[in-house]
Amino acid sequence: MFTLKKTFSILSMAALLFVGCTPEDGDIGPVGPIGPAGQNGINGQNGIDGQDGNDGQDGSDGQNGSANVQSNNQTVLITDWTPGLVLRDTLAVPALSQAVVDSGMVLIYLRSTTNATWDLMPFSFVAFLAGQPATLTFQAGYNVGEVYLSASNSLNANITPNAVFPGDRDFKIVVVPAASKIDGLNLNNFEVVKAVYGFE
Repeated sequence: MFTLKKTFSILSMAALLFVGCTPEDGDIGPVGPIGPAGQNGINGQNGIDGQDGNDGQDGSDGQNGSANVQSNNQTVLITDWTPGLVLRDTLAVPALSQAVVDSGMVLIYLRSTTNATWDLMPFSFVAFLAGQPATLTFQAGYNVGEVYLSASNSLNANITPNAVFPGDRDFKIVVVPAASKIDGLNLNNFEVVKAVYGFE
């Protein structure tokens, strides 16, 4: 028994001596390399879409275009009319196509060569003819490439063209394709028609 206790005491002292004699810790070593990135986490669930806003108010319709509207000025002198009960003359208008004749519009205005005001045909006025008051009327028709002018009088008098009737006249032929026609336009108001269709 004594021997066992003695042996245990000796071992205990040896252990203490061993611990007490442990050398000091060394310097901290260098930092190790960065490890590989971890796996991406799972994406979160999408949020609920917001409510759609109210539709904006529709804009006003634009005005129909006046592209391809053409105007042509021609002067008809007293000597150009064919005499008779009805005076006549024919004007060449190349812009008058079959498509315009079928579904477009042709406006014909006239004025005296000494007057700045344009009047839409047919046009009538009262003047003295052969010493009597008479209604004098200008009318027009058209076909492909041509405009037909006529001038008549309420007396049905066979007259020679003169300074009073028909006089020297300017004619403005406005050729409007079907796609450029505008409903509701006051065609008798030359300045309005001119502004809308953009001709001279």
